Amino acid sequence: EKTGTGPAATALEESLPSIELNNFVIENGSLIFRDSRNGGVEIVDGINVKIAAATLIGPFDSSGRLIARGIPFSYDASVGKIIHGRTVPFNMSLSALDSDAQARISGTLVSLADAPKFKGKVKGNGKRLAGLIQAIADVGSLPGFLSQDFEFSGSVVASAGGAEITDLGVRLGDINASGGLKVELSKIPVVAARINVSSINMDRWLSLPPAQRKPAAKRIKPATAIKTAINKESGGVSPKASISLPKKIAKARKTAPGFKIPANIDGSLNLTVDSITARGQLVRRILANAELASGEVTLSQLSAQLPGGS
Repeated sequence: EKTGTGPAATALEESLPSIELNNFVIENGSLIFRDSRNGGVEIVDGINVKIAAATLIGPFDSSGRLIARGIPFSYDASVGKIIHGRTVPFNMSLSALDSDAQARISGTLVSLADAPKFKGKVKGNGKRLAGLIQAIADVGSLPGFLSQDFEFSGSVVASAGGAEITDLGVRLGDINASGGLKVELSKIPVVAARINVSSINMDRWLSLPPAQRKPAAKRIKPATAIKTAINKESGGVSPKASISLPKKIAKARKTAPGFKIPANIDGSLNLTVDSITARGQLVRRILANAELASGEVTLSQLSAQLPGGS
């Protein structure tokens, strides 16, 4: 039975055997990604998933758990039949298990044979933004306003070279914002954000207690996981070169320091706020433009209508 249409789909189906996978399970698996350009190694460990496929060109369904960069995730994904040999519907929900944050992605993968690209929608929410930041960035105490619940949504176009989110909507507590985000994945990633905020009550935000880090389940250290997986891959033969975390990084992870400006990413921010309440006074029409480069932030523009101004 043909599952697609057109010459490309027919050729693809004829080249593949008729195979149906029911409840294909991976237990305690590992994926190792090696960058031949810089010798870097990334690993996805603790893979426990179930996969089902009606044919080798879809539809596919999968769900399970995995650990990426020491962070445990759960997911549920479905991939439709490949259309014309180059397009496929895609839906996925993803949850970070060290926090209550979750995201849902739905859309289409296009140009599979040439330059794969995803076009679709993304939305997510959580009860505590600080918990998500602390789980991903491995930091300690954060400002209290980040302990509020949050949600976000937007339209996404993503490829191997980067991603762009338009029609971005964000809510943190009772604060709403809109804008856009663009990410370029080059040697040094570049992030450009445009955010418009209606109003902020700084008096309330500053009255909130610091967001302390909650105890999380014990994680496998990235260096240990990489060594274990490479040892498995080599059939139990120890590799000639060992991989370990530098002492400074290992110490930093152990002590879970506060926030530090990253030096390996560049970015820019265009921020506008209709009004800010601070010390009982109202500041209007705030505009700020800032740039991040080499771990340093430059504030290139800042303007506002202060209390009593016209």
